[in-house]
Amino acid sequence: MKLESLSIKLLKYMVKQYIEKERDSFALEEFQNQAPDCSESFISKALELLKTENYVSILRAEGVALFTALTAEGIKFSQSNTFLKKTHETIKELRSLI
Repeated sequence: MKLESLSIKLLKYMVKQYIEKERDSFALEEFQNQAPDCSESFISKALELLKTENYVSILRAEGVALFTALTAEGIKFSQSNTFLKKTHETIKELRSLI
């Protein structure tokens, strides 16, 4: 799995948990369950990618992201991305009807 793909997958997971259960902090073990084929180091790099965009904040120890907190920016990005995708699908559907 590519780094960017994993970071988006983890962001979607966090936003879903936030919406459904009002959770905004996550332990590394949760991400390992979401991506069992990825190492701690690779997951940490994916989370760092999200951190550079200010979508999460990270508590690191011994070179890995032990705890991650979802930020308001991460929620906004994920929700706007979903809205854009739905809008694009609707436009494609309308074009096919014309």
